Amino acid sequence: MPRAQTDRPGVGVAGTWLLLACLALLPACDSSGASSKDAEPRPSRAPRRGGVFRLLVEAPHTIDPASVDSVYDALPVGQIFDGLVALDPGLNIVPALAATWTISHDGRD
Repeated sequence: MPRAQTDRPGVGVAGTWLLLACLALLPACDSSGASSKDAEPRPSRAPRRGGVFRLLVEAPHTIDPASVDSVYDALPVGQIFDGLVALDPGLNIVPALAATWTISHDGRD
């Protein structure tokens, strides 16, 4: 028996499974019962020295920020080292570790 043609080419078993997976995960996106409005906010803890670095993927080849050449090495390096400046969501340069900075008139210093 010939297959019926659909107006959506490429929708098959894989597309059906993808749709079912998305529908199964949709209830996890509901945050209405995630937190109580009466709950006390947790006080922020100050960073402390020391601790344990746990890595769930393979160990990086290097943790030298200047030598990192792959995404897998960049992930732990990004968690260990912080830059002087960072980019905000609008891709503007904002301070990270640097409080202020000045640019010389010739733009070299």
